[in-house]
Amino acid sequence: MARDQLQPQHLDVKSGTAGAIGGQLAGRRLPGTLLAWSGGGALFGATVAMLWAGGALLAHTVLAQKLRMPHWVATVIGTIVVGWQSAAVAFEIPGPLDSVGSLGL
Repeated sequence: MARDQLQPQHLDVKSGTAGAIGGQLAGRRLPGTLLAWSGGGALFGATVAMLWAGGALLAHTVLAQKLRMPHWVATVIGTIVVGWQSAAVAFEIPGPLDSVGSLGL
């Protein structure tokens, strides 16, 4: 993998573009303008990419090095957050990342 593919700003643009394409496809089948769906999809894609990069940075620097937290503890914390959000989707309860999911809609 090339070095420039690992930089967050490139990840942001690529994910935003993918989200905009998904928004265009959704906008053709759902009510609303194509511009609104494309913009929402681009914002959603860029936000998810930055959350992913920020989460990796947080787990690597703060949790592992500063707090000397074992990797398995960080994995458990991440699993709890993902499980909570999965339960929020399945049972329609508030979840930790509901505001991010609403960007795409």
